Order: sequence, then structure tokens, then C-alpha cells
Amino acid sequence: MAIRAVAPNNLIIMGSPSWSQYPSATSGLTDKNMAFTAHMYPGNWPGTAPKGGGTTFQSRVDTAAMTVPIFMTEWGFTTDTSQETNTTLYTPDDTWGTSLKADATMTGASWTAWVADPSWGPPMFANATATTLTDFGTFVQTWLKNP
Repeated sequence: MAIRAVAPNNLIIMGSPSWSQYPSATSGLTDKNMAFTAHMYPGNWPGTAPKGGGTTFQSRVDTAAMTVPIFMTEWGFTTDTSQETNTTLYTPDDTWGTSLKADATMTGASWTAWVADPSWGPPMFANATATTLTDFGTFVQTWLKNP
């Protein structure tokens, strides 16, 4: 309510529990200019069902996307073999990205890629001058050219 009092038409991007992995948990909130975040990486997408039952992260996002706008504000991967031990970000090739793109296209999710700064991961650029793309950066560039 406080935001709407001073910015009645601005887009509000709303997170959800567990690093934005439960967008359906906030689907009771309604607003014509509200989207719900999802943060996807190879280590959590599509994910496994929680202990004791429940649904995978991908299933939760796909279900939420049927009723609320989803904005993938953070996602990415690395194919750099020196990062193989990073089970959150590493994937051996870009098929993980291709699968994520197919799901985003199917659900109508919006997206922005994370992150340009090479000191954070997974970076889109291999150097500080942003002149060389990583495999992730090349994937993003191709997606932007060929939605």
C-alpha cells in the first residue's frame, strides 16, 4: 500500500520465499502492475521435490505463471570446467539454458540475465572490459537476437 500511495502505476517486482523459488506462495497478492521473481540456476532448476513431498521449482514456476506474471530476474550458468565443483552454477554445456528458454517461452515469463560483472557468477563476460563473452554470455546474446 505504501508504494501505491506514491507510485500508483510503477511495476513492482516481488520476491518470494527461498531465494525466489516459491512464486506461487505470493500469488494471493494481486496488482495490475506486479510481477513475481524467479531465480534459476543449474543447481536448482528444474529441481527436485522437497523432502516430505511437494513440487519441483520448475513446477512451482510453471503453475504460478498460469495466474501471475513471472520475471526471471536472476538466472545463468557456467560451462567453465574449472567451476565443475560449483554445483549451483556449473553445467557441462548450454542445453540447460536451452531448456530454460523453452520453459520461459512456454509460460510467457519475462527475463533479464545475471550478471555482467566478471567478479560475480555466472558472468556473461570473461573479462573486465566486457569484450569477450562466456558461453553464458553467448547464449544470452543469441537469445536476444532470436527470441
